[in-house]
Amino acid sequence: MQTTQKGQILVLALLMLMVLCGLMLSFFYVGQINYQAVRQRHALDAATYSAAVLQAQTLNYAAYMNRAYAGHQVAMAHLVTLASWAHFAATQAQRVQRANPPASLITMMFGPKHGMAYQSAVLAAQAAAPGLIDAQLKKLFQQHQGYSPLIFEPHSQAIYQDLPQQREQRLRSVLHDNYPELNLAQNSHLMQLEVLDDNWQQLLEWRAASSWQPWLHELVGHYDFLKPRNQTAKNAWVVQARCPHKRHELRRRGQTQLNTSGHWQAEDTVSFHALRANRWIGCYFREYAMGWAWVQSRGSEHKETEFETAPEDFSEQDFWRWVQEHTQWDIHEGSANGVAQAWARRDQISWTGQGLRPYLSLTEPLDSFRFKTRLALQEQAGAQVVHSQSEAKNSYVPPQARLDQRVGKPNLFQPYWQAALANSQWEQRLRLLKGEF
Repeated sequence: MQTTQKGQILVLALLMLMVLCGLMLSFFYVGQINYQAVRQRHALDAATYSAAVLQAQTLNYAAYMNRAYAGHQVAMAHLVTLASWAHFAATQAQRVQRANPPASLITMMFGPKHGMAYQSAVLAAQAAAPGLIDAQLKKLFQQHQGYSPLIFEPHSQAIYQDLPQQREQRLRSVLHDNYPELNLAQNSHLMQLEVLDDNWQQLLEWRAASSWQPWLHELVGHYDFLKPRNQTAKNAWVVQARCPHKRHELRRRGQTQLNTSGHWQAEDTVSFHALRANRWIGCYFREYAMGWAWVQSRGSEHKETEFETAPEDFSEQDFWRWVQEHTQWDIHEGSANGVAQAWARRDQISWTGQGLRPYLSLTEPLDSFRFKTRLALQEQAGAQVVHSQSEAKNSYVPPQARLDQRVGKPNLFQPYWQAALANSQWEQRLRLLKGEF
């Protein structure tokens, strides 16, 4: 009797079909997880890069603010100097009108160029009232000072303290935009975001206000108007037989400087020093002040400094005798305008100043600004949680090489900060490879 075999292969086919379906479901599940992982990694990279761009923009903004602060300081130095020149013209005009000394004497001794410059002070004083000019310049000076309390100080403080929070907000905003279907703003439990290895506040520091001093001193040296204004003219003929090598002198002295307390001040003087001689002290210079001015900014805590004073005239006592009794001036070989300086301090103009302020700078030695991000995302309740990690950095990249071929150090005065994704492990391996080869 024969037994039929029909239908037995169907059982094997069903088993194979079940195995194939299981494999297909496994591949589908793995594919879905892989898709979620790739999508999440791209979203996290985009968010991390966007946060790094925000950080680079903040660093560049800090650089612009520091440069702007220095620019305001230079403008304030110009205003102080302009005020000094205006007051200098006014006092010089008074001496011209009193003919003490006469303009004709200055012309005869030192030439028409100096005589015309002396007489032109009258026209300068008539062109505008010195008091009005001083008020206008003082107003502009206060406006430049307003940059510090209104913008520089609060924004620098916000950069130092608030950037980590703003960076996290940027991260979350980009991630929310990449997963609109999850409505992460309301379903925050689906996402856990961490920022790791952040060295923001480790690489930033507050520099003392005095740190501005050397840089501002160098900076004002680029402006001719702020450079020392020192010139000495001498007449051509012999004046005294006792000292035939000496001549009458016309001394112009002036300077704009930043004092140790961080306030600008400017001084301008000019004096005619007539060479004289007597049997008691020999040859000496009798000073006739022709113009003077001293303008300074100072804080509310400023204490008055004692300065040497000089009488309005020397009709009651010989000039040389008064100098010996009341001062330490060198009227034999000195080069200063003692009387003019004393009168300048007597008639000084003082403006209220804030002084220099601390600023944000970089610590030394400097590495790039870096941070890592870690994201755990669950697309729906009960679904697989997918983890991703990313890293970014901010590097100082000048757009072109310096003319002196030197490599500029990273700083917060040049807005050359750029953002990029990073991988510190691979960078370390590359450095090791370069070291080996």
